[in-house]
Amino acid sequence: MNPAGWVLDFVGALMNQVEWVQDLVGALMNQVEWVQDVVGALMNQVEWVQDFVGALMNEVEWVQDFVGALMNQVEWLQDFVGALMDQVEWVQDFVGALMNQVEWVQDFVGALMDQAEWVQDFVGGLMNRAAWVKDFVGALMNQVECVQDLD
Repeated sequence: MNPAGWVLDFVGALMNQVEWVQDLVGALMNQVEWVQDVVGALMNQVEWVQDFVGALMNEVEWVQDFVGALMNQVEWLQDFVGALMDQVEWVQDFVGALMNQVEWVQDFVGALMDQAEWVQDFVGGLMNRAAWVKDFVGALMNQVECVQDLD
């Protein structure tokens, strides 16, 4: 083989090596772009989680306010039941003394039963809200697991 042919072969091999390096750099640039896209998607997910946690904190505050109002209602109901118990005692004395007032006492007891039904409906509504909050927290925990799985 003559030296000029050897030099041409060497230069050709170098050019192939340069082309291979250029292809490698292009592939690396594509990889960098992909990593940037993944990081952007993760940042969007972090922002979504922050918004979700903010909404959850608002919901927690609402639930705390609701529980406070419920506790006030329970206290009122306890006072009301205490007053009703006093009233029942008075009614018993009244019925014992005035037999001709039986019809009035029956109407009064009917009104008390209506009040008890309203209280039962109110408590049922509260139980439905508690189930909704439980489902909401469960969905949040699922979202947290999804975010943890991304790590």
